[in-house]
Amino acid sequence: MKVLLVEDNAADAYLARLSFSRLATPVEIVVAWDGAQALSLLRGVAAPPHAPDLILLDLNLPGMNGWELLQRLKSDEALRRIPVVILSSSRAVDDVRAGYEMCAAAYVAKPDNARKMDDIAANIESFWFKAATLTA
Repeated sequence: MKVLLVEDNAADAYLARLSFSRLATPVEIVVAWDGAQALSLLRGVAAPPHAPDLILLDLNLPGMNGWELLQRLKSDEALRRIPVVILSSSRAVDDVRAGYEMCAAAYVAKPDNARKMDDIAANIESFWFKAATLTA
């Protein structure tokens, strides 16, 4: 499985990579540090088999933030089919609602410790990598 993690915090990116490395399913994680880098990467690999199977998106990014990136992804015919899971420290009801209104596949609050990140990675594996049928 290929995952694009859009995350500007190196510690959060490390924690996510570590949690996904512990899964039974092999997961290749590419990190983009801001929205512009993510968009550039995606436009370079939009066609299968190189496109990611899933995007994990932080909202609070420098430059092009997560909201702007999500809007661009969902308005781009070549990229809109890639499921986007928002992984944000915000638990604000308005942010959750806006994420779903902008066609995010899921909204997950960032965990506050490594064990909870392991649980999130396992849940993503269980649903997105095993139960769901993905087409990038």
